[in-house]
Amino acid sequence: MITSMPDPGIVRATLEAGLNAHRQGDFEAARAAFQRALALAPDDPDALNLYGATLLQAGEAESALEYLQRAAHYKRNDPAVVGNLANAYFTTRRYDEAREAFRKAARLDPRALQFPLGVANSFAMQGEFDTAEAQL
Repeated sequence: MITSMPDPGIVRATLEAGLNAHRQGDFEAARAAFQRALALAPDDPDALNLYGATLLQAGEAESALEYLQRAAHYKRNDPAVVGNLANAYFTTRRYDEAREAFRKAARLDPRALQFPLGVANSFAMQGEFDTAEAQL
């Protein structure tokens, strides 16, 4: 059985529709658009990242992890993707993994202050306050 590849233009347009819905505050429409994009292209790293980030924003961090881990597999040098994964780890109290992901994101984008803060917060959540303060 031969399966056809999805039209990249349709996938991109679906992702753009999701981003537009998100910008307008319609998170359900955004989530639905990202799900449609994944149905068309299950391994599209942007669809994986955007859907995972939407799940994370909706408070579904455990579910988000699967999508964000897959996105980070494809886009391991994208600080936004690695940062989203770090936030999912942090939210699910996987502080060691969060810290490593925040460190990687900080190396990828040294100007982004939220990543070193994530490292510090990961230490603080484990009661390592002196180490946390030294990160700042």
